[in-house]
This record gives sequence, C-alpha cells and structure tokens, in this order.
Amino acid sequence: MDGKLEPEEWAPLLASSLIFYRRLRGQNNRGALLRFSPMFLVLGLFLVLLAAGASSIVPLTPVEFVIFGVVVVPVTGIFSLFRVMQFSRSLGLLSDRKAADVVGRDQLLGVLRRLDAFRQQDVQEGRRKNWIGYGDLPSLGKRLENVQSMETYKTV
Repeated sequence: MDGKLEPEEWAPLLASSLIFYRRLRGQNNRGALLRFSPMFLVLGLFLVLLAAGASSIVPLTPVEFVIFGVVVVPVTGIFSLFRVMQFSRSLGLLSDRKAADVVGRDQLLGVLRRLDAFRQQDVQEGRRKNWIGYGDLPSLGKRLENVQSMETYKTV
C-alpha cells in the first residue's frame, strides 16, 4: 500500500462527487437558504428596529441594542450555520448512497476502506493534519458507516 489509489478506484469517489455537486446542488442551495432564514428574519427585525429608533418612533435603549445586535443576531447566525453544515453533510451521505447504487456498494466500500487505511497509516506516522475534514462534508468514518448500513440487494 503506497498511499495512492489506482485509476479505477477513483470511479466511486468521482460518482459520489458528481452526484453531490451536479444533482444535489439545487437541494443544497434551497436547504441552506431555508436554514439561514431565521438569521435573515432576526437581522431584518434588528434593522427595522434600528431604523425605527433612528426616526424616534421606537427608540432602542443601549441595553436592547447590545442584547439584540451583539447576542441575538450572532447566536442565530451561528445556529443557522451549524444547521446548514449538518444539512450539507446529510446530502453528502445521500450522494454516497446514490453512487453506491450506480457503481456498486462493495466497490465504494472498498475504496472508502482503503482511504481509511491510508488515514490510519498517516495518523500513526504523525501526519494527522492531512486528514482534517471539511465542516460541511461528512467524515470518512461517517461515510463508511453510511455505506455499510445499506442493504445488499441480491438478484434472484
């Protein structure tokens, strides 16, 4: 094992990636917008209150400004961001399931296991930073669990 995939081993990974970026991109964008909507609503309310305060209709006290502008808006934004990342991870797992249906569950599982072996070897050799994942994509372990949990369909 030299830490490299053979050319034919890339097919399942490319299939999953193409499904994620080509077929599920619209779902990802709509899902992200939906999950960010609470933050947009809170931010909009904050801006309306600021405009109303500037025109002396309903002035914001400094405490209300700090609570709303420094606590509520950022907390809502962070919560929304985590929800978007969680949704994106679930779409990544869905793309793996769809890719397994196309290229074969065992083929995708074999490549993911091989990548996991590379990861473990790198971690043992002190190259852990090479395997730091992205926040909006599922980890290699989650991807393995996801594909392993798929039922194997037998043709009769």
